[in-house]
Amino acid sequence: MKTLKLPTTVVEDDATLTSTKITGDEVATLAEIVHQLQPEDIGRLRLTNTMLNKSIIDANSSIRQLAKLFGVDYDKLYPGERVKIPAEYYASAELTPGSGSVTFYKTARGDRRISLQNVKKYAGVGDLLGLTYSRNVNGDLVIILNISRFNEPLGGK
Repeated sequence: MKTLKLPTTVVEDDATLTSTKITGDEVATLAEIVHQLQPEDIGRLRLTNTMLNKSIIDANSSIRQLAKLFGVDYDKLYPGERVKIPAEYYASAELTPGSGSVTFYKTARGDRRISLQNVKKYAGVGDLLGLTYSRNVNGDLVIILNISRFNEPLGGK
């Protein structure tokens, strides 16, 4: 499987390493990369009203495959077990990326689910999200691209 290499610069700040945010031009490049990835390299979600408003998102096969890149195997999760990974959202080429998290979990009944913190800020009903893996100076993170909005002219919908 491929690992998405982010064009991130590392700077020293108060004796700790931090990563700078990706610029709009670089985000457009990320969207192009996502379009070229193989199905097994990216999780895809087409958002519904229920996903956005009730935070009930079933982990489809592409999401379950993505989870394995983080060492999460839904078949081995216990009911109620959760694994939270930091995330960065890229809603369009003009926006500064936002932060959030992705939680892979199994409900008490054993349903495989995913939770996307702050998704309403960056996506709407019908939007297609692409989720992929990256590593920054702090460790693993999920990159969430709102693919539906990358082809829009600057200024949004």
